[in-house]
Amino acid sequence: MLVAPVNTGLGGYYRALARLPDVATLAPIVGLNMLPLRPDGTVMATGVVAAPADGTLGRQLEIPKLLSGRMPQPGRPDEVAVNQIGADTLHLHVGSALVMGTCTGPPCRGTHVRRFTERVVGIVVTRGSVVPVTALDKVSAIFASTALFHQLAHQLGPGYRGFDGAYVKVRPGASPQRFGLRAQALARRFAGTGGQLFVADESSQAAIVERSIRPEAVALAIFALVLAATALLIVGQAAVRLLVAGSSDNPTLAALGMTRGQLTAAGLIEVGAAAVANGVAFWPARTAALLSPAEVLRTE
Repeated sequence: MLVAPVNTGLGGYYRALARLPDVATLAPIVGLNMLPLRPDGTVMATGVVAAPADGTLGRQLEIPKLLSGRMPQPGRPDEVAVNQIGADTLHLHVGSALVMGTCTGPPCRGTHVRRFTERVVGIVVTRGSVVPVTALDKVSAIFASTALFHQLAHQLGPGYRGFDGAYVKVRPGASPQRFGLRAQALARRFAGTGGQLFVADESSQAAIVERSIRPEAVALAIFALVLAATALLIVGQAAVRLLVAGSSDNPTLAALGMTRGQLTAAGLIEVGAAAVANGVAFWPARTAALLSPAEVLRTE
């Protein structure tokens, strides 16, 4: 479940929400008024920068699939990870320097922009970036550290925050509808929330993505099975030919003192060499099957 107050839940609401009996794990997230800068110093108009408020997000809930590198360390304000859309759009890779600007409120424009140079430590895939469902899923996503969140809060005050919310894993058997009603009732006790919530069932989005990638995943599985059958036939034919060709030398080798076990081992070594060569030839196809969208989607 995703819970987002109209104003903010950082004033104690999320701590109270985590104590509800239906909640197993809660991971608050904060959107930062920060965007990448172009070479001329102007702020790019699209993208979202978010950070875990307490280090739970990305490690216990909503764990992204790492394509390369790692996630930012919670205590390193100079580290970020980007999704594959951002890496392609901004021409980034692990080790790249990303210059970003922050301001005290949207729209983030003008000359009053503070510059931060971040090091890209990871390229990731999230559930939303596999098959974009919402408009935010289609833009560059930059994942900052908890330390950067605290640094901006100290330097800029409340103006650093663009939004905040919390991903919530409910306990097995808990009703999403009942949880939503309890979360809404709790919000009315915290003035900072504005008294209203946006509550979304993220499992519905996951189901949409799963249905979207299923045909491609099935096609890749069939392709892998066909290649495996082809490889088996090729290896089998090569093995039979090698064993038949080698068997003509068996009487001579036996006369020289080789035992039946040694003759069998010699034949198997030849077959094994052919199998290894075949496996190397078909390795790209096996890799393609392992990196299917169904595998990429495996996020918590």
